[in-house]
Formats: sequence, C-alpha cells, structure tokens
Amino acid sequence: MTKPIFKKIKEPLVDVFKEAKEVKIIIDLGSFSRGEIDIDIKPDKYVIFAKHGEQEFREEIDLPPDVDIEKTVENFKHGILEITFPKKKESESFLSGGK
Repeated sequence: MTKPIFKKIKEPLVDVFKEAKEVKIIIDLGSFSRGEIDIDIKPDKYVIFAKHGEQEFREEIDLPPDVDIEKTVENFKHGILEITFPKKKESESFLSGGK
C-alpha cells in the first residue's frame, strides 16, 4: 500500500495591524537569529528576507502612504520581530503633498 508523501512547509506567521496612530507588523521568526534577517524599508513597502541553512523566508508588506518610515521602531525578542510605523501627523502629511 502506497502512502502519500507530505512535505511540511512552515512559513512564519505575519500579522499586520493598522491602528489609528500606527501600523504594527508582527512576524514570528522563531527559527531565525537576528543576524540571519535582512530588512529593507522603502516608502511604500517593508521587505524582510531571512535565511537559516536551507530555510528561506521573504515577505513584502505594502505600507500605507501616511506612515513615517523615518521613525520606525523594530524590536526582535524571543524570535518575534515587531515593527512599529507611526503615522504622520496631519501637518506632516499635508506638507509632503499627502505622500
């Protein structure tokens, strides 16, 4: 009797919370260390790439235009990466042309 072969693929869990004053991204990277994670923040997206041996993870998360990428706060603790993007104040958004 032949049994089916299942390949277990476990992607890190990614949650994005869009709050009134900030956007928070939480990623469970339990199998990666901080040195194995590369982060690239662009005005419209957050890109994360992690590699541990054969295991690779890449995620692109679109950012709303009203977040302030200059004031991003990142925290990596116990395998959980938490990134907080504060939203621009109305006057900042207006001065930059709403972008």
